[in-house]
Amino acid sequence: IANVALPDMAAAFGATPRDVQWVVIAYLVTLTAAIVTAGRLGDRAGRRNVLLAGVVLFAVSSAGAVLAQGLWTLVGLRALQGIAAAAIVSQTMALVGDVVPKDQTGRAMGLIATVSAVGTALGPSLGGALVAGFGWASIFIALAVVGLLTLVVGFAALPRDAAPRGSLGCDLPGTAILSVTLGAFALTTSQVATPALTAILAGLSIAGFAAFVWVERRAT
Repeated sequence: IANVALPDMAAAFGATPRDVQWVVIAYLVTLTAAIVTAGRLGDRAGRRNVLLAGVVLFAVSSAGAVLAQGLWTLVGLRALQGIAAAAIVSQTMALVGDVVPKDQTGRAMGLIATVSAVGTALGPSLGGALVAGFGWASIFIALAVVGLLTLVVGFAALPRDAAPRGSLGCDLPGTAILSVTLGAFALTTSQVATPALTAILAGLSIAGFAAFVWVERRAT
């Protein structure tokens, strides 16, 4: 939904088309880099807890984006949105096993995929209508409102997390390396840096993947 507002954001902040692309890139990079960590955090802290915390962060960062006075403040808030989205996406899929009978798991996963596809298709048209009628900030107002509604439904409908079964280990080195690797890969494919920096990021992503395999072969 944010993509269609980029020209209006560039005009509002006096930014170049290249700089305003970071509104999208910051979200995608942090989402990509954080999703594995968010999934593991759900195993440790409870999937419902992490999901609702992600919804709160998403709603708050969306509301903050409405008040952003500069482009890079907005980019930072979009990065927070990406972290929140990582928690939401990972826990939504994981919670299916907790709230749906096993013989209906396939149907539930199909429904989630369908809703996601519909949302992706509606984003540009809905965003365009909001921007045309009310300006670029209206898209973040809409996201904040949806976040608050989701929070209410989540608190009411999702079952409370069961007590954790003993202590769950966490592979911190592997998680850190994977997050850096995915972030570098996402920045490489976004092609927003100079050719030299893009080459460095590409090398970092390749080296990070090799390091990740090396660490995981020795992890418990």
